Amino acid sequence: MRIFILFFTLLAFSSFGQKVYLSDRKFSNDLVWEREQQTIYRNGPTGRIEVLFIKNDVVYLKERMFFTDVKYTISGNKIYRGNSTSTFDVLFTLLDGKLYIGDSRSSMDCLYTFKNGVIYRGDSTSTFDKFMAYDSDESMLIWVAVMILPY
Repeated sequence: MRIFILFFTLLAFSSFGQKVYLSDRKFSNDLVWEREQQTIYRNGPTGRIEVLFIKNDVVYLKERMFFTDVKYTISGNKIYRGNSTSTFDVLFTLLDGKLYIGDSRSSMDCLYTFKNGVIYRGDSTSTFDKFMAYDSDESMLIWVAVMILPY
């Protein structure tokens, strides 16, 4: 019985990925970004393209994963520039479902608000400010944030 439970637990976590859509309808043809295990893909008209690679909360631009190819480092609820975790290199902070520029918590510095599977522009949850939609566990929102950042 334990093996049966362990198998389905591992299956559930290994197949879980984050997805970002162009609209809140979440149709497959609206899929823009997708994370599967350690790779973030960009979906386009010609198919899936490997864009970013992940290893131990570090995001790389290339699969070879040299320290010179580090784009972001994730630590807690912060996204840092390159291979740093210095307070001077904080690019974005995710707090209470909102993505802020740098280490700020001001509503003027809020880029996106994540709520109920919808990404809104700024510090808003208005229908007019809908930007994208996502499928993800709330504990994994930092990875959804990484997907929608420019690379």
